[in-house]
This record gives sequence, C-alpha cells and structure tokens, in this order.
Amino acid sequence: MPSYTRSDIIDRSRRLIAQVDTTNSNFLAAELNDFVDDWLIDMATWLEYPRAEATFDGGTVSGQLSYSIDKTLVLKILNVYRDKAPLIVTTEEFIKQLNPKWRDAASGTPEYAFLIDNDVLAVWPKDNTSAKELLLRYVRLPTLPTADSDTFDLPVPLQKTGQFYVAAMAEASRQEVERATWFLNIYRNTRQLLRAQSTIQIVKHGWEMGEGAEVEAS
Repeated sequence: MPSYTRSDIIDRSRRLIAQVDTTNSNFLAAELNDFVDDWLIDMATWLEYPRAEATFDGGTVSGQLSYSIDKTLVLKILNVYRDKAPLIVTTEEFIKQLNPKWRDAASGTPEYAFLIDNDVLAVWPKDNTSAKELLLRYVRLPTLPTADSDTFDLPVPLQKTGQFYVAAMAEASRQEVERATWFLNIYRNTRQLLRAQSTIQIVKHGWEMGEGAEVEAS
C-alpha cells in the first residue's frame, strides 16, 4: 500500500467539503496545509509516536532543580530516568499537593519529574548530588511536510484519516458546526478501526502505540 502525499490528503478533503475548484474556493492552499500539520501533531500525540531521547548531565553542581528542553520538539514526556533509575512522571500540581513550598524543600534523591513550563523539565526533590545523568524519553513533533509531494512518517492505514481531520477543521473554520462534528467523529472512529491494521506495521517497525490509542472516546 503506497504512502499518501500531502496533495493526496488535500485533494480528498476538498472533495469531502465540495471545494474541488481551487480557483473558486473558500480556502487557500496554505490554510489546508496548516490543517494537515495539525492532523499530524494530533496523530503523534494519540499514537505517542515518533519518539526521541535527550540526555542531561545532571548539572555540574548539586541542588539542580530544572533543565531546559526544546519546546518546539517535545509534545509529551513519556519517561525520565536518573542515573538509569526511573522517576515518576507527574505534574506540578501534584507536587504542590505533596509540598506547597516544594521549590524551597531540601535537596535529596529525586523521585518525580514534571514540566514547570513547556520548555522546563523539573525533578523533585532537587538533586543532592552532581553528575547524575538524566535521560528523557518523549514524543517529538513529527516531521511536517513542506511540499505537496511529501509523504508522512505514519503507518499507511492511518494516513487515510487525514482527509477527515482536514475536512472537519475546514468546516469548523466556516462555522459549519454540525458538519465539522460529523467529520471529526468519522476521523476518530476511523483511526480507531484502523488501529489493528496499523499495529502490524508498528510491530514491524518497532514502534509503540501509547495508552491514548487503546480507547477512543466516541
């Protein structure tokens, strides 16, 4: 089964929303291209793929609390390891419940990792030692197409869903709420039905599906 191109997705979505005449259309090509990008990001978050790793040396001094990460690449943190030992990935809100003054708490052996901002990874308690390597595993931003002939780094069966997502966003942008909701439901239901087909490719390529791919809300 050949991979789809951005042009394939756009052409199919234009047929769905009855906008095949590009010279007399409510949408510029750039708008639909943006919807394709949004679809790929949504799929990456749902699949928890593609994945990447980043390492930090743990700081040159003890007591380090936070580490800068590339907010343009990290969609979701999956795992954090300190000196090969796993930390519990949680939220700042949870840490505040444990200790409202967590920033001022004494140093110790970190047990938790969480995002303070979309570009700052924190560990808590703050590390009481130095030179302990941190390994961050995360869902990264997928490679977005820059040309109509570009293909997608996705299991091929799931590429069929792009047309429905783009159609939903297009209808939503012109306030056709009922049609937008209809296409969005088709998108969600179709990707769930295609999950079994995609799993074959995921196993073949060594990919993993995240928890979000297991159950899809109706």
